[in-house]
Amino acid sequence: MLAFLLLASSLFPPEDPLAFPEFGLKLRLPEDGKLESRRQKDPNCKGRWAGTWNGSEMLIVLHVLPGAAYEYLEPEDVVEGWREAFRDTDDRPTDAQQTDFVFEEVRCTSRPVGASPILATVRASAQRKSEPSEKGLLLFAGGILPQDSWSLRIEMWPAPDEEGAKRLQEYVETCIAYDGKPRDPRWTDEEALAYWKRHAPESTVKKFEKPVRTDHYIVLTNSTSPGVFVKKLEARYASIRKILPFEDLKGRRLLPVLLFRTEDDFHEYYRGVYKMEESEAVDETGIVLGAYYATSCDDDYDYDHMVELTKQLLITRQRAWGGCLWFRSGLREYAATKSSERKDGLRAVKKGKFTPLAKLLDDMAWGNERRKRDKTGTSEEADYWEQSAMWTEFLREGPWPKDKFPSFVRTVGSLRDGDHDGVVSAVESIYGADLLSLEKQWVAFFSKR
Repeated sequence: MLAFLLLASSLFPPEDPLAFPEFGLKLRLPEDGKLESRRQKDPNCKGRWAGTWNGSEMLIVLHVLPGAAYEYLEPEDVVEGWREAFRDTDDRPTDAQQTDFVFEEVRCTSRPVGASPILATVRASAQRKSEPSEKGLLLFAGGILPQDSWSLRIEMWPAPDEEGAKRLQEYVETCIAYDGKPRDPRWTDEEALAYWKRHAPESTVKKFEKPVRTDHYIVLTNSTSPGVFVKKLEARYASIRKILPFEDLKGRRLLPVLLFRTEDDFHEYYRGVYKMEESEAVDETGIVLGAYYATSCDDDYDYDHMVELTKQLLITRQRAWGGCLWFRSGLREYAATKSSERKDGLRAVKKGKFTPLAKLLDDMAWGNERRKRDKTGTSEEADYWEQSAMWTEFLREGPWPKDKFPSFVRTVGSLRDGDHDGVVSAVESIYGADLLSLEKQWVAFFSKR
């Protein structure tokens, strides 16, 4: 660690940083760059600097995002917000409208850059539509403050070479300093109550009980006896953790669970979220919205909890809620069931009536299949969730090097939702075979059962 800090300081000799005392932040601009401050109109923008560095045009923009408008719990939330804005051509800043961006996965490192000791970054290669041969680099870094969050945007044209990219990464990891108050990763009771008030029905607020904390969760509840649910939480977490390759960094905030005392309380909450009439029926027993999982003590079905807790961890820890339905549903069903329980899918393989992989990768096919089942109550095809779970089992437990499955989860999960071509390309590249060849291996794998 000392060697790294000495290397970073030699590349970027210390100088007086720019101070933002109201946020406890200091920003050091690249010492060997030629950057000048530029005007900015956005009230959330605290600084904008443009010029040259390492032979490229460079733009640096610092934002502080108010917590009242952005309910960010972790640093990844910050950079993912910007990533999605730049992926959405209608929502992009004006100067990015004519540029194509291809994002890499979100990365995190332990750094004292905010109330949370974690720095999140995400990079993208950039290409201007008017000049296809001109390549650029876009990088976002983000951190959490006690009430707000900060983000740093760096854009370079042309993209730096390998050595320049390395120096830029070193700069990003050392340019922000924070001397404010750290947050309590286990939540204060006051924060827990405020969170409950923000999301739960008003009728449950007066009945709010003292939060229950485990190693990874904080259970917010109006039940006086949540123990049965709480006792199983960490075992469920451990089971899912064996599948997902994320790193448990210190300083992570406990994951919030809204546990309602009764199913009726949950239904009231659900109708409020989706603006439903009181007379409308609610079929769901639990949902994941953003960072939190909401359910009730009346739901004692382990499958329901495993499916939703896997979703919560895919979103909040793995940061892999992208790709396609085949990817996400397969992981959730795989985590929630045993191989011996997927009899419908296995029977389809043995009878040669399985759904082709190319079709499972098509989100439109999932919608069509769902409508058929809703209309007729049955289908000539085996359950898509089961078959997708069998694909997850094959890609994780099949004859592959151990590094293949983690790479698959990170790569496909970081793709934009619905990026069919990206999913196909990633699967074929990681597993070294085209879809049809993989499908033949999948059939052979399960035909032996």
